[in-house]
Amino acid sequence: MKSWKRIAWITSALASPVVLAQTTGMSSPPMSASDASGSDAAFVQQAAQEHLAELELSKIAQNNSTNPVVINFARSTVRNETQANRVLRDLAAKKGIPVPEVPDPEHAAMLKILGSKSGSELDAYYTKDMARTDDEVIELYQSKSSDNDRELASYAQSALPQGEQHEKRAQSLTNSTARRAT
Repeated sequence: MKSWKRIAWITSALASPVVLAQTTGMSSPPMSASDASGSDAAFVQQAAQEHLAELELSKIAQNNSTNPVVINFARSTVRNETQANRVLRDLAAKKGIPVPEVPDPEHAAMLKILGSKSGSELDAYYTKDMARTDDEVIELYQSKSSDNDRELASYAQSALPQGEQHEKRAQSLTNSTARRAT
């Protein structure tokens, strides 16, 4: 994880839930101190942002790519990220942790850039972003998989193999689409 992301993660963990809800488009009620720790909330929020980014990027690729392999990968990603997001949202709701409804500025910028691409350039950008976000998700889940919160640790442990498999597919596609783009 990049150092600025660590700072953002720590800051979000320490920030007031009300401020977070106002600045990130969260619709869930604010949590109380007894509902969840700051690190649990930060984990959920970061994981939700990554799922949301992969879901929205994949929708763009699914609708705009002309490469059947990329379209199938995007379709599979939409299905998997929708399910992962549902499980994470249910767990967050149980713990009283708010979940972002809209992409943060970093992910919104990624979506805007991908939306402006077409053809092999879109494919290369999409698969590269998938590999990068998967790397971040894997690192996030690995760090949470041995957490004191058994439910979040279990979620991270169960999602990790799928994340690793998805990252390998994304990396393989990145390599093949990069060759086509040049």
